[in-house]
Amino acid sequence: SRVDLARQLSRAGAARRRIRVRVQMLLQVLGLASCWWAFTPLYLSLAYRIWPVELAGNPLLTIVLWPPATCLAILSIRPSDGGMVFGFVLADAVIFGAVSVAMGLLAYKVRHIDRVSPWLCVCLSALTLGGFVFLGGILVDAARRRQPSPRRLLLLHNEFCRAIGASGATLILAYIPLKMWDDDPLFPQSDLFAPVLLCGLSILFNFVFILAPRVRAAALAALCKTGSTAEEREAAVLAGLVAGRGGSVAGSVDTLLQWAESHFRTISFDLLSRADFVPDGDARASEHSTRASSRRGSLLSSDGDGGGEHGGERGADNWRSEPRAMGQCDAFISHSWSDPPGPKWAALSAWAEAFEEEHGRPPTVWLDKLCIDQRNVQEALACLPIFLAGCDRLLVLAGPTYSSRLWCVMELFTFLKMGAPLERITVLPFAEPSARQPSRAISFNASRAASTDAPAGATLSDVAASFASFDAAQARCAKPEDRQALLSVIEESFGSFGEFNLWARRVFAEQVHIDRAQHRVRSTMHTLELVSSV
Repeated sequence: SRVDLARQLSRAGAARRRIRVRVQMLLQVLGLASCWWAFTPLYLSLAYRIWPVELAGNPLLTIVLWPPATCLAILSIRPSDGGMVFGFVLADAVIFGAVSVAMGLLAYKVRHIDRVSPWLCVCLSALTLGGFVFLGGILVDAARRRQPSPRRLLLLHNEFCRAIGASGATLILAYIPLKMWDDDPLFPQSDLFAPVLLCGLSILFNFVFILAPRVRAAALAALCKTGSTAEEREAAVLAGLVAGRGGSVAGSVDTLLQWAESHFRTISFDLLSRADFVPDGDARASEHSTRASSRRGSLLSSDGDGGGEHGGERGADNWRSEPRAMGQCDAFISHSWSDPPGPKWAALSAWAEAFEEEHGRPPTVWLDKLCIDQRNVQEALACLPIFLAGCDRLLVLAGPTYSSRLWCVMELFTFLKMGAPLERITVLPFAEPSARQPSRAISFNASRAASTDAPAGATLSDVAASFASFDAAQARCAKPEDRQALLSVIEESFGSFGEFNLWARRVFAEQVHIDRAQHRVRSTMHTLELVSSV
């Protein structure tokens, strides 16, 4: 019901806020504390000379806390926080520019002390100047993009910090043997030795090791799990899909529900054809648009079909879908546009035939190409969890590329997390037609199989095996900005992709196993019925 949907979305939003506040606040508090202790003793000692050296030790030693302070600040940034990411990178660029100028001036002032100190200052000035140029470049590139990706910018910034940290630490640590070799063999006994050594090691450890992708992901995953349940983290992903992608409907849950209800559309299966599963721009689309056919023969006239690329403002296909009340859709079709349309259409046709035999009518389905208003795509994607909740069943057309498409797996995740049981998911694995029989389709579903002469066993096993190796980090989307947005949602809720990957593999394995078992039983019953009729 509408009330249940509103309550569920509100709880998901609250879970997302709790995880964000808990993780970000902890990291930011630790980062601020480290930053204060890194520079305050040095400032008090140099400016006011009130630091108790005898009691608290050398004030230069506390400078080793600035690398962990910086790393904690970087870890606290969520990949979906566009404003914070851009602001942090901009602040870093300004700091690097200022440090470059300061190191250049310092090199001039210490030129008479020894030969090593000016050399170190000049190298650090050049290094930070390079950092300033690089950060400025990626900021300009992001500003030029129509839809800049905060996650991409954050990853570039992290890799930059690792590279410049390794270079800076190498220079600082190299200063010690060079200083001893040049003019000060007793340098290890001076007050500067310990701060220089510890600062170099601290930079090396924090920037190179802690910011390494695997270490960073493991640390964030552990923090996300602290004080939160698996259900809360999964709900946070659900809320993340809605937040930030709503366009003009972004706002309260009631506003989102009203927009979704007024834009929920379905299409009857008898108005579909194979051509509707040919990607836009594919040469096969125009070929099949003029001779679209289904298991019943020609269903669409050539002037009515043609896919989204032939449409007008809304697309010529949209007239076939019609507004429908939430809950009055038999199946949400989840599929990959990269899969072959022939086997996909055969699998869907077999399922629809079995549905019509059982219910006496063709099924009504939700298909992205025909049921999303192309003028309001971002708003429709924000309402995707609600659209999924408005369908009785999720129909997964699992072809060779299904598990490599991030949107497909997110649809499966969202359908289950909106409260649907696993039994309401039907997985229809299919494979490429054999080279010897290009016109034959391979299909498989929970109620009936479309038999084929092609040797499908091994290929279908490969399709099933692809589910077991699913990795969100390797999954793709048609639009790169969609991929970055979805990965950001997963990262900020789980901390890493590991937990999400395990969930997806388990669900795929369980459901494909269930559907195959049901298929064997029902296929045997169907064979017995045929034998008995003879």
